[in-house]
Amino acid sequence: MNSSINAADPSNASPLGKATEYQSHYAPELLYPIPRQLKRSELGIANNALPLSARFVECL
Repeated sequence: MNSSINAADPSNASPLGKATEYQSHYAPELLYPIPRQLKRSELGIANNALPLSARFVECL
C-alpha cells in the first residue's frame, strides 16, 4: 500500500478516517464525494477502457 499523501487528492480534506461526533439520525452533510478517476489514473485505467463487463441473462 502506498502511504504517501497526494496533495491534489480532494479526499485528503474529507472527514474519512477522522474522529467525528456520533449522529443518531441521517446527516447528509456528512456525505463526501470522492472522484473515481483519481484512483483509476493511479492504477493506469482509462475512462474508455474500464475493466467491467455485464451480461443480461433472462430467467424463465
